[in-house]
Amino acid sequence: MPSDHASSLAGVVLIDRAPVLRLSLADFVALVGRENLDYAAQAYSVSIADAQVSVARLFPNPSIAWGAGLDVSGQHQATSYDLALSQTILVGGKRGARTDVARGQLAATKAQLDDFLRTLRGTAAATYADAVHAEQVFARKRQTADELDRLVTINERRVKAGDIGEIDLAQSRVDAGQFRGALVAAANDLTAARFAMTALLTPRQIDTLVAPLAPGELVALPISTADAPITPDQLTVMPTAPTVAEPGPTALQGALDVDSLTRAAVASRPDVVAARRLSDAASAGVRVAHGDRWSDIDLTVGTSYFTRGTNVIDPTPTFSSINLGLAVPIPLSNFSHGELASAQFSARQAAKTVQSAEWKASIDVRTAWATYQSALAQVAQYSAGILVDAERVRRAKLYSYQHGSASLLDVLTAEQAANDVYLASYDAQQQYSHALIALGQATDTWSFVYAAADGSAR
Repeated sequence: MPSDHASSLAGVVLIDRAPVLRLSLADFVALVGRENLDYAAQAYSVSIADAQVSVARLFPNPSIAWGAGLDVSGQHQATSYDLALSQTILVGGKRGARTDVARGQLAATKAQLDDFLRTLRGTAAATYADAVHAEQVFARKRQTADELDRLVTINERRVKAGDIGEIDLAQSRVDAGQFRGALVAAANDLTAARFAMTALLTPRQIDTLVAPLAPGELVALPISTADAPITPDQLTVMPTAPTVAEPGPTALQGALDVDSLTRAAVASRPDVVAARRLSDAASAGVRVAHGDRWSDIDLTVGTSYFTRGTNVIDPTPTFSSINLGLAVPIPLSNFSHGELASAQFSARQAAKTVQSAEWKASIDVRTAWATYQSALAQVAQYSAGILVDAERVRRAKLYSYQHGSASLLDVLTAEQAANDVYLASYDAQQQYSHALIALGQATDTWSFVYAAADGSAR
């Protein structure tokens, strides 16, 4: 945006002269995936879950014990020295089941990280769409402000020529001044939108903000001066008005199918996958509960050394012995089935959660599809000729006013009407972008979103 268009407005000058990094939607979303701090912090949960898998694979640690038996009766019995090694042997498949639980948790954590990225992509894309809208609104309001300034210049000439009175000149100055205030507000909105994009990335120097690629216009108007009427001949040779995106909403509509999108979302959306992995982990937890009902066995191997006993009645020589021991707990706790029942109920709960996630994914896709269809219809109204008609009226009124056949009120009304139609078309494009992004997020399919964004930034 050239800065000379807003040299009288301090806020606008700052925006025009500030260095910005312009990115496409695909590049911006990819950069957010690499640099977003929240995503980087969330990624550590995968490493933590992976470490838990290695913990679950471990066997119980063996233990070593040393002891001594001393005669304190004064009967000169032998002193014994004992050394024993014991190892707990897991039974009931506990180790394998616990490893499966940890692996299920790891898979679920990875899927949850993917779902975090899916949500982050939606946030980044929506922020990008809002920044595009802010660019469009600011550019249009600056153009309208320039046109009102030109109208003031025209009225100054007409006052000198005696064609109009001072009141018309004053009225045009009032309207131009009021619109400059609206332009300052639009400039602030544009800066805020760029800050919102920058905030999603790794902290960097704030003097360089991130901005979207310059958006294209919904309708291509004939090349002519701003106050020259658009003739029917120009309209007949004018290129077909482009749609919001390339391949465009119409082509996109034919390429997408709500049923296939729904099936894809139910099959592979990360939050659904995470629910399935947690259900697998809960099923493995039932196996752990079954295994816990088998008491572990403690196997002990040891050696004892006895010194020479000098008791006169029962003297003993020095000798060594090897001791073997097997300890099996009495599983009185098995009379309670609470732990097993809890694991079974948790598995059933996880299965219901999977069904709920699949159902919600299906509803999300169909809701997003309906919103997308509505937004598509609204954009089609403007690309069908409303913008062209509004611009034709505005130029015709200004041309007639310069030649004395229209009033100032007619010109100002046409100018405001054209500005309102343009802003409404940008609102419709913003709603379409958000609807398309919501559809991409609901399906976790972003290829058509990127294709639409790349086509709209011409």
